[in-house]
Amino acid sequence: MDKRITLVIGCLIGIFLPLFVSAKTLAPNLKSFLQPIYTKDSLYFDANNHRYADPTYGQPEWTTLPPSRDGVFAATTYQFRANSSDAAAKKYMKSMIQQSITRLCKPVVYDNFQDSQTMVALVFLETSTPSLWTPELHQQLWNCITKNALTITETRDTENRLFTTIARWSYLLPQLEQRGLISHDTETSISVVLAQRMDSEIKKTISPSGWYREGTSFTVHYDIVSAYNLLLYARWSKQPKYEVLAKKMYTNIKHMAFPNGMIESLIGHRPIGSGPQTYLMLGVMGRAWNDPDADVFFTYLSGSTFFSDPRFPNRLEYHYTINDIPGLKPLFHDDIAFSDVGETARHLPGLAINQPIVQQKKLQPMGNLSDRDFTIVRSSSKVTITDHVLKTVTTVKQRLDGIHTALTKKALPKNKK
Repeated sequence: MDKRITLVIGCLIGIFLPLFVSAKTLAPNLKSFLQPIYTKDSLYFDANNHRYADPTYGQPEWTTLPPSRDGVFAATTYQFRANSSDAAAKKYMKSMIQQSITRLCKPVVYDNFQDSQTMVALVFLETSTPSLWTPELHQQLWNCITKNALTITETRDTENRLFTTIARWSYLLPQLEQRGLISHDTETSISVVLAQRMDSEIKKTISPSGWYREGTSFTVHYDIVSAYNLLLYARWSKQPKYEVLAKKMYTNIKHMAFPNGMIESLIGHRPIGSGPQTYLMLGVMGRAWNDPDADVFFTYLSGSTFFSDPRFPNRLEYHYTINDIPGLKPLFHDDIAFSDVGETARHLPGLAINQPIVQQKKLQPMGNLSDRDFTIVRSSSKVTITDHVLKTVTTVKQRLDGIHTALTKKALPKNKK
């Protein structure tokens, strides 16, 4: 009898012990997760003489980082080195901060989309790297932000760029009021107009089913960008209705993911690949809503997946993940906006940024999806997407490496809807 009891206990331990073993911790908190990624990318910028490339967005190999949005995003990756008394990092950051503030205050070509991101990134750097700032720099920056606030309602941005711009100003406007740089009435009147612009653009670009389109075209990355910026706007402006829509969009897009969290960008029409910022946005949104799948996206982002340029092993990049087209090269791009997502996440109200990020390799099982925009049928290695608006069927098969895909797209037969 004793041997039988011992055997039963042993079996039970074998079955249930793994449930009590802690999962591997990728990082103790969000800051620690971002630090090695930022630092590696900053070392790449050093090695490449502060140049970058984003060829399908107009920055060919190699373009010197400008004193504007992209330069400030790159400089942001140096913050942990600068705070560890790295003299070269401090010098580069301070130079980029000074030059970008000067350009913002005397813009050659004013761009609300880029400049709103630049201003918010600089405000974040005031907090994260205080030793680099003088009272004069602080004053110059906030005077510049104040001047731009008075014309922001005239922005010509549209689509996801407008969502991004308005989300950033929803962060800046209350701070301008708190600093006594604009009145409460001015802050309120600007915010009301921006909310009206936001509502109008949502009606134009996001379907009742919760899918973002540019005209009739669907784009995976900018669907995620739009959802993320709606979340930022909802929490920074304290308007929960936008968060409801953002969560619906997040839930939708998960249906296009493979079990390891990977999503093929070319299901839509741009960009050429889903970069690390895509998965960071998904992970942050998941955590914002306590989705148990959130850390799958952090896990996919971790490691060497997005450091695969053989010329620059420290380069944070994205590239074609389709590998079944003869002669198609990876075409590496810098994911220059990754730090923007990282820093906005660190300043997102209600996000548990100090909770551990743990390794989680598979999404929970999800059923298929069917609505007015899409029918999505999923299996472990294949996703078939029928676009009812464009009348197309896209089939994406994931390779065994979990990173690359094969994709086919064809017109929907005329007798199908």
